[in-house]
Amino acid sequence: MLPIRSAVPLLAPCLLLAACAAPPVVQHPAIGQPLFTRFTVRVDGPKIYSSNYSDPPPGYPPGTSATISVITPDRIDLVVNGVPYQLYAVEGTFQPGTLDTFIHKYFVTNPGELQLETMPPQTRSAIQSGTVIPGMTKLEAYLAMGPPPQVNFGQKTFLMPLEAILEQNRWEYYPNVFTGFFGVRRVILFASGEVVQVIQ
Repeated sequence: MLPIRSAVPLLAPCLLLAACAAPPVVQHPAIGQPLFTRFTVRVDGPKIYSSNYSDPPPGYPPGTSATISVITPDRIDLVVNGVPYQLYAVEGTFQPGTLDTFIHKYFVTNPGELQLETMPPQTRSAIQSGTVIPGMTKLEAYLAMGPPPQVNFGQKTFLMPLEAILEQNRWEYYPNVFTGFFGVRRVILFASGEVVQVIQ
């Protein structure tokens, strides 16, 4: 048996390797497949988040090409328009049982699904610049701003399907990933399926 003093240097590299072990990889059929962004994605340097925030500038319009390379519980590594990014899960984790719901909120497999070419030029231009304007439908507002972190005074949306988000009449966006409910800066209000007010 090694003396305790002699064993410590041998244990240190093992502990370091354990601490630096790669996170578990989550398998999903979307990995490596051609995808397209469902909404105007806002980027924060090399980072993208599971919900859009109001502060980062619009980076890519709906229909931009994207490819997922790796999924772990905390993040998705992907390439958007040829540029590598890390998409971080906020207020949740990426798990096999919920990944279909998340990917459906974020991506389409065919940009024609977005029907941008059928929209009036003013609406299409607003969407591509990440701007929501009164009179937009809920789907058009979603294409412009993407998934809100919460709806209806604090109801979290990480696990909420796209269809359920589109049923809500109050969407709430944080300025950035570091703020919570009391940091809500932009609120989109709907009535009869259309935007009636944008509070900033």
